[in-house]
Amino acid sequence: MPNPDQCDIRSIRPGVWQVESDYNPDFVDYMKSRVPADDRSYDPDTHFWEIRGDNYIPMLESIAVQKFSFATRIYTDNQGRRVWRNLKTGREEVQENLFGT
Repeated sequence: MPNPDQCDIRSIRPGVWQVESDYNPDFVDYMKSRVPADDRSYDPDTHFWEIRGDNYIPMLESIAVQKFSFATRIYTDNQGRRVWRNLKTGREEVQENLFGT
């Protein structure tokens, strides 16, 4: 992760999200209190959380904005483009398909 005070919430497949951040005990405690153990897992090798369920994402975005200097949501839009949303400013950047596939 480029910035030590950043949280990235990225869609990895429909209904499954990956959360990458430096350790923030308040953020982790909040996530554990709101996302049931059956819907979250932690990979100690990559230090990524996997969240199963789109319904948890708005609340995780909200707390990420409060606990980190930088917070992003990375997802695929309805047109199949990869979008990076800055959760602090709302600004979005779209990665166009460079190879036409």
